[in-house]
Amino acid sequence: MTLLAIRLPAPDAAAAAAWPYALSTDGQTVARHDVAPPELLPKSGVHETVVVVPVQALSWHVVDLPRGSTANPSRLRTVLEGLLEDNLLQEPTDLHLALAPHAQAPCRTWVAACQAPWLKAALQTLENAGVVVSRIVPELTPDALPLPDAAAETAPATTDDARLHAIAQPNEGAWWVRSGSDLLQGKQAPGLLLWPLPPPDAATLAQSALPPNWPATAQGAIYADPAAAQAAEHWSRQTVTVQHPAQRWLRAAQAPWNLAQFGFATGQSQRWRKRTVTLWQRLLHAPQWVAVRWGLVLLLLVQLAGLNWWAWRTRQMLAAQRQEINTILTSTFPEVQAVVDAPVQMQKQVDLLAQSSGQLGPQHLEALLLLTSQALPQAQVQGIQWEAGQLRLKGLTVTAEQQQQWQTVLQQHHVSLRQDGTDWLLQAGS
Repeated sequence: MTLLAIRLPAPDAAAAAAWPYALSTDGQTVARHDVAPPELLPKSGVHETVVVVPVQALSWHVVDLPRGSTANPSRLRTVLEGLLEDNLLQEPTDLHLALAPHAQAPCRTWVAACQAPWLKAALQTLENAGVVVSRIVPELTPDALPLPDAAAETAPATTDDARLHAIAQPNEGAWWVRSGSDLLQGKQAPGLLLWPLPPPDAATLAQSALPPNWPATAQGAIYADPAAAQAAEHWSRQTVTVQHPAQRWLRAAQAPWNLAQFGFATGQSQRWRKRTVTLWQRLLHAPQWVAVRWGLVLLLLVQLAGLNWWAWRTRQMLAAQRQEINTILTSTFPEVQAVVDAPVQMQKQVDLLAQSSGQLGPQHLEALLLLTSQALPQAQVQGIQWEAGQLRLKGLTVTAEQQQQWQTVLQQHHVSLRQDGTDWLLQAGS
């Protein structure tokens, strides 16, 4: 499955003519990364397009969702605004809010916030360029860390799980991005801490170049973008793991996050359609579904083989039944030399026997008149016409109840009845 991850320019960065992106042909590894104007971003053959929101554009907040708040999506936005009113620096109406995946009240969960006008303008730019966005994900998230509970808020902070990312993008400067359980102190936990990363030759104190509460033992792993690796090693005095930003964006696209909520959420039918298309594309192209695809192919082949065997078996049974009917015809009526249509030929031979023995069949005039008199003993007919095995009764008036009774008697002898004006037509064998 070909996946395209587009990283948006930061809100406070200078307008960028080209946007960075990462392209993966299997959804697991980066096949190509580059920068391109929105209208020249890859589109052909892309099965899923994910927009990555820069870490600088998001703020993270911990909230306690009250019971029943997630049951009513139309009120959930209002509930979040009330819970975050004292923690936001901007008016809630100017911000886009998004809950962590699978958050179901009552629970403590993360809420991501960013500038709504900036995000809307970026998405509109992509839409104008013909890019169809499937999901919106954060570049980095704190959701891998345990959320604070009542006990954790008073527990001593630890730095064993501290993580550092040194990131750098053109026109956006270089930043430390720090996470760790020691940041999770109460509901105002920052989730992720951003700190400027000065160049190696900057005239600044080493301590001010590092995020607050820097783990002295440097037990936390440090990942650095190529453009920030030298500065990160200089100020941290430890070896860093160089990692291209495209790998970070691809990991973000693989996460279950989706910031397209509330005002940025598409209609229910569109969401289901996008979700169905995404799942279908993953089933067709993702490497982790190879075994499933081969299993489906084998199942289809088994089904086809079974259907072919069943069709062959059915044809054999039908041929045996036809042969049996033909044998009954030729053994019962030896004068029949060639069998063309056994049921019709057998009926013809039976009619000839009945005629030769003086018996009346439903194809005779007398038999049709007898059936009519049995069903309508008081019927008065103005005229009778017999032609080509069809009896026409003229001027016969019957009620709906009499017609139903007449029809029942005739059907028992396989005689059809229909009305033609004021006449009634009877014919055997229909």
